[in-house]
Amino acid sequence: MNFSTLELHDELSHWLQVRFGAEGPGKLIESDAGLDRIAATFKPFLDQLKSPKVITVAGTNGKGETAYRIERQLLTQNKRVALWTSPHLLSVCERLRFDGKDIDVKRCMALFEKLEPLSKNLSYYEFLFLVFLQACIEQSPDVLVLEVGLGGRLDTVNLLDTDLALVCSIGLDHQAILGDTPEKILYEKLGVCRRDKLCLTALDDPRLRAQAKAWCQARSVPWWDGFEEKQLHLEDTYPRRNQVLSSAALGVFSGGADFLANFNSKTIKNDQLSFSGRREVMTLGAQRFIFIGAHNIDGFRQAVHFWSHTGFPDEIWSAFSNRPRADLSICVELLAQTPKHVKKIVTTFDHARALTSELASSLSNETSGRVEFVSDWKSLINQQDAKTIAIAGSYYFIASFMRELLLRGATR
Repeated sequence: MNFSTLELHDELSHWLQVRFGAEGPGKLIESDAGLDRIAATFKPFLDQLKSPKVITVAGTNGKGETAYRIERQLLTQNKRVALWTSPHLLSVCERLRFDGKDIDVKRCMALFEKLEPLSKNLSYYEFLFLVFLQACIEQSPDVLVLEVGLGGRLDTVNLLDTDLALVCSIGLDHQAILGDTPEKILYEKLGVCRRDKLCLTALDDPRLRAQAKAWCQARSVPWWDGFEEKQLHLEDTYPRRNQVLSSAALGVFSGGADFLANFNSKTIKNDQLSFSGRREVMTLGAQRFIFIGAHNIDGFRQAVHFWSHTGFPDEIWSAFSNRPRADLSICVELLAQTPKHVKKIVTTFDHARALTSELASSLSNETSGRVEFVSDWKSLINQQDAKTIAIAGSYYFIASFMRELLLRGATR
């Protein structure tokens, strides 16, 4: 994608903005939250699906990358794959992928217009998932890989009964909706599981593993956890955890649950794969930008852990969406604790959910000069400056940054 083609994709966003407003948690925070409200609208579409296999991926962090990894591995087996993921960075089309490619922008608009009469009682997210299902009806994929948008139990993807459920990690995020403890959040994530269908998890907290085990046993859900089986370890980076979990999932999908009896993560070599907004690289002149979607405490902690294993960039520029002040302070302190030679910047960006400049500056002041506040991050971009710069924090910030690079002639 380059800037000249971005205008077509912006038309999709404008179409959605006019009808739904900005994307948010939508019906999940309303009194009528739940799948019963939308079941009648979706039923004709679900009935038309030609019995594809379904893999559902939930978790606080890592679920997007894990879903992309599963898609890639299934494609190597010549499967026809439909991938649903969110949020998007530059185009709504990123959320609807078929056989490894984003849906065509013109086809997506045609589906919008076709399904608009059904949009009245749906949220932004729900309408897009309806569009995805219509595209699946037309494409007839062998496998649907569904990344949960928020939570799991009440997420629209849970209208489909999964054949294989994954929970990548549990951390504190969206507490106002999912609950204010890891245990409450795990309960919501496990809601995507189904009786007699395997659930694979990568829970590094033994208390959460015990909860998941008990929950699954009570509901006749077979359960396997990478940490419980000593296939994952606390020192493993998030990319490594996602790689092992997705490999286990593919093995089960292809060979059944018996595959796990001989599964050995030591035979899996660490790869250097990158995905949309997840270690994705864009260059502009001599500057090299690596995008790290670390937007909550656990995500940021794991980003620092990843850099400690692979090498730190020359600079880290971070910006966050609104979230509890205590969470923001922890994230910025984690940034401050990176090596002294790494230039560390906190900034803000133009978005309804972005932090104010005053708050971002205050967070910088808490670090006693270890993290610099810069109000205008665009002024820092210098094509002649041969450095590697990590762009971290809110996916909305990453999207804004990518757009600016495209405007300046970079390609994605």
